[in-house]
Amino acid sequence: MTSGFKLGLVVLGALALGCAVLLLFQDGSGEGRGSSGDLTADSDTDAPLHGGTDGSGSQGDRSGKGTGPVLEPGAQPGGGSDSLVGAREPKGIDYSDPAVREKALRRMLSTPPIEWLRVSKIVAIMQPGEAIPAELRPVILQELRSGKRLQVMHVFAALRDEAFVEDLFEVLEGGAATAGHERAALEALWKMPGGDDDTIARRLEGRLTNDLRKDVSVLRAIGKRGGAESARAMVEYLQRQQNPLDVRSHILQSLDVSTDKAAAAVVADALRTEASPKVQKALIEMVKRPGASAMTEPLIGMDREGVTLEVRSQAIIALGRIGDARSTEYLLRKAAEPGTFGEKALTAVALIQSGDPKVGEQLASALASADRNPRPEKAKASLLHAIGTVRHKESLPTVARSLDDRSMPVKEAAITAMGRMGHNARTYVPKLVKMYDGGDARMQQKVAVALGDIGGSTAVREMRRMLATKNLPLSVKRTLQMGLRNAEREMKDENR
Repeated sequence: MTSGFKLGLVVLGALALGCAVLLLFQDGSGEGRGSSGDLTADSDTDAPLHGGTDGSGSQGDRSGKGTGPVLEPGAQPGGGSDSLVGAREPKGIDYSDPAVREKALRRMLSTPPIEWLRVSKIVAIMQPGEAIPAELRPVILQELRSGKRLQVMHVFAALRDEAFVEDLFEVLEGGAATAGHERAALEALWKMPGGDDDTIARRLEGRLTNDLRKDVSVLRAIGKRGGAESARAMVEYLQRQQNPLDVRSHILQSLDVSTDKAAAAVVADALRTEASPKVQKALIEMVKRPGASAMTEPLIGMDREGVTLEVRSQAIIALGRIGDARSTEYLLRKAAEPGTFGEKALTAVALIQSGDPKVGEQLASALASADRNPRPEKAKASLLHAIGTVRHKESLPTVARSLDDRSMPVKEAAITAMGRMGHNARTYVPKLVKMYDGGDARMQQKVAVALGDIGGSTAVREMRRMLATKNLPLSVKRTLQMGLRNAEREMKDENR
């Protein structure tokens, strides 16, 4: 037998073995491991991606809105043949079929260790009214009670099955529930999109004792759940408290009045009608957040005679925190007035954060006429801080001119504004370097921070030169090192 003939037999044998293995796993029954009908594959490809970039489904989002059926690479929606023009031909498991989703859940929840993140991805594409099989609910609830609830919270954050609302209240009301169990159930109740907001809020309200030490977790859950009844419950709780401001800011601001229209309407009405200065201050603390535009007019209404000095001042500061076009317009007009409230308005202007181009234009216009303000130095500094924060790059030439201002607070505010402009300010790096070289340690620190935020090759080169200087003050050296790391990291990202 020739060597060539032997080699041929070896090749034929290998091919035959390969065919046998292939037939074993793909015998046409759809039960082959990883085939399009299979739900036993153990790779991550059988778990659909949905929602956030962390793949956790709709973590923290109770909108109940999905992104439509999610398929394994190659699956056809509903078994159909339509596909996007130019897209790769789909294949794999089609999770748009409720029966397929249920089968997958049964497998995943009965095969320890349970991969909760993968379960959440299936749950995230379940439709309203589609329920988790009743015999599987205890598996999810047991994990919630286990004390290792981090992963299972991904499931609750995507869960539309209203049956779990009762399950969670049973956990809360069970006599054997520990504090840890209660916190877990409360967190699940505010995270899950399933259930009616107002009904859940009223039931949670019934658990309040009016003892703030005991009520903190429940108040937070009420606020996070949101809706009109949550807002009413929180407002009335403040009205019952002897010292409403004992309720911490993070609890008050758990109610998101910037995006929750129903809650915002209730709180806005309370701001208009509340007479107690203590409650007024707590309500203002609740609403001072960027984008809470529904609060702008009620807060403006509190800046009037008959309202205490402290409440008026707080309302003005809150307008700066909101920072929409209407509040900015009001604050700039107020800032042009002499007296305490005009000065308070300038303080509020420096707090403005907004992505609205109109706000940037308003601030730029005010900076151009800041010399006519009763407090020109403070006006310029406040406006420069705000312009930098909103990154109004059209104001860069004006900001650059402010670097030469005679006032040190204005110079420093201009440097800070340059830094906040980021890469848009790279043209002005040489100007900042001159200020560093001719400045004291405080000035050098300010410039070092700005250069680190602006980045680019020139800033990196100059910061390396600065670090090579002998007898550099330790505070400046550390600031330069931090800025250089930031700039170098950004350069690597840009060059990828």
